[in-house]
Amino acid sequence: MDRAEDLKLQLVVLFMREFGWDWEYAKKTIGEMPIEDLNALVGELSYQRSVEAHERAQSTASLMATIWNTTPQKHPRTRKAKDFMGSPPRRSGEKAVKTLREAAEDIGIRIPEGGI
Repeated sequence: MDRAEDLKLQLVVLFMREFGWDWEYAKKTIGEMPIEDLNALVGELSYQRSVEAHERAQSTASLMATIWNTTPQKHPRTRKAKDFMGSPPRRSGEKAVKTLREAAEDIGIRIPEGGI
């Protein structure tokens, strides 16, 4: 079995699991799709799974922040859920959103530390 056939077999199994397709339908559908469409479909599926996982992590991070903020500490510092999380998922090719300070520095404008 060559690499392309192996990849298509893996995609058949992935789509059967993800969408509840039966073997014949998945094999026929994937066999007829151009590789570019399959690549786009897998990319979107991966992105959507990442978004769902990030949403679940948001709930956990909120609980962690609540526990942190209600536990007595020597040096109290409040935490937010975002302090326990990574950045949200992005589709491939999307650029990260920059802060105003980063955007200004990119074009050579220096903003004082205290703000404007």
